[in-house]
Amino acid sequence: MSTTPTVYTYRIARKVRTGGSGAAAVILMLIGIGVFIFINWIIGLIFIIIGGLVDSKHKLVHHCDHCGNEVASTCRLCPTCRADLAPEPRKPFWIAMLRTLGLLAILASSLVLVWYVLRMR
Repeated sequence: MSTTPTVYTYRIARKVRTGGSGAAAVILMLIGIGVFIFINWIIGLIFIIIGGLVDSKHKLVHHCDHCGNEVASTCRLCPTCRADLAPEPRKPFWIAMLRTLGLLAILASSLVLVWYVLRMR
């Protein structure tokens, strides 16, 4: 009977790029900015949003924190090193709240900029 100690570690979730061309996203965003400024702001905004979506193809892949090998999201033990996998600890609530407030501030400033540009016409 072996007396190997049980290793406790976390199951780390990382975003992995699965596709999307960075060049296509940049070209669409530049076209969108040009159309936004010189032709029509609604069509330009659509191009900018599509450019952002083209480059946002990611998936979550889980890795063992002890050995670094890929594991399934439902595994309790790493199949390679037999480490006991606990779910990754959650971030505090205030970090999520700050992130949300930051995004709302960016959205509000963008809307003010659009309102200012429309008022100038």
